[in-house]
Amino acid sequence: MVLCYIGVVWKGRMGYDDSLDVMGIHGMDGIVGILATRLFSLKTINAAGVMELFCGNTAQFAVQTMDGCGGAVFRGR
Repeated sequence: MVLCYIGVVWKGRMGYDDSLDVMGIHGMDGIVGILATRLFSLKTINAAGVMELFCGNTAQFAVQTMDGCGGAVFRGR
């Protein structure tokens, strides 16, 4: 995934010591996965999905976004 590669390159430029590239690979991929779960639940993309992102349950999308960002901040400490 392109974002994982960008995360690994960014880690090197920032001087972040992560020899196994956990944040660069698993962290970036996890955040993208959390947000993509909401995208693939839309009926425009998946016929079995529901229109929750734009028609009612935006609070869940906000919770998932905060979850991904909070995990990244906690890992970065």
